[in-house]
Amino acid sequence: MDIVELNWRGAYLYKRAREVLAGENVGIYLITGKRGSMLETILLIGQAYDQYLYQRLADHKMVAEVYSGQCYVRFGTFVSRISRQRLKDVERLLVFVYQPRLNTIGKDLYKGRDLQIISRGQCGPINSIVRPVIYNPMND
Repeated sequence: MDIVELNWRGAYLYKRAREVLAGENVGIYLITGKRGSMLETILLIGQAYDQYLYQRLADHKMVAEVYSGQCYVRFGTFVSRISRQRLKDVERLLVFVYQPRLNTIGKDLYKGRDLQIISRGQCGPINSIVRPVIYNPMND
């Protein structure tokens, strides 16, 4: 099993996230929403690799404009070095487990490596340990 550790920061108001996270270029981001007293909901999960986070967030500007509550951004950086493929697997696992409303790919099946994500810091709606749920027909 491959273990990946993420240090989370945020939640930053979407409008301020570009300023606060301007120098970040490798990591996972969550765009979340909150209406009134409701719990924070994950709207979108993405990743940045060799592209500044503020550029990636600009691609999702419509999310903040359309959502009727407050939008926030959380950003997870890796404790150790990360490859592009490993980063994609982390993103895919998080999308599969949390089923964000605005992600369209990767919700039906996780095909990545056997992975465990350990989250530290301000991970909000993300559990401190995330693993793929593997169906075992012997348990039926």
